[in-house]
Amino acid sequence: MGHLTMPVLAVVILGASEFHVGVLTASATAAFLLIGLPAGAWVDRWLKRRVMIAADLVRAAAMLSVPLLWWMDLLQIWHLYAVAGVLGPATVFFDVAYRSYVPVLPRRSTGPTGAPPPPPPSRPGPFSRRRRCCSPRCGPCANCRTATRADGPPAERAAAVRAEPASPPSPQTTERRRPRAAPS
Repeated sequence: MGHLTMPVLAVVILGASEFHVGVLTASATAAFLLIGLPAGAWVDRWLKRRVMIAADLVRAAAMLSVPLLWWMDLLQIWHLYAVAGVLGPATVFFDVAYRSYVPVLPRRSTGPTGAPPPPPPSRPGPFSRRRRCCSPRCGPCANCRTATRADGPPAERAAAVRAEPASPPSPQTTERRRPRAAPS
């Protein structure tokens, strides 16, 4: 029951005053202030889908109690306070789990029509990630091989890395350094 339904029920069915409507609204929104931050830390450690399902079940049970109590002619203002007090924390947990769960959903491998996404361009564009060679006259150096083979599907990249022979160490790293003379 939203922020509009509970106060309307309280006024129309129970004849609640402005004070009762204010307390009802405050009990529904107090959970955001009181448990908003701890709920975020707790939900990060729990399975988000289960939290959302549990919060929805709690909210459904609380909301179903209102028409049931009205049908039995037992609905009082304090029942609405209790329902609002249960809906608030359940909504906090659901909102926190929902907002942190949506970004981790996998992207679809197909487009909206069911067709696979278009393949990447075969030629590099002006803004591609290819590195330029260190010199226009140099032959296929390690930089060029890595740059040309790093583009493409992951399977081709892995095959290119496995098939690529190990480059010989540079002369700078193999040159032995002379030990320094001990200070006298």
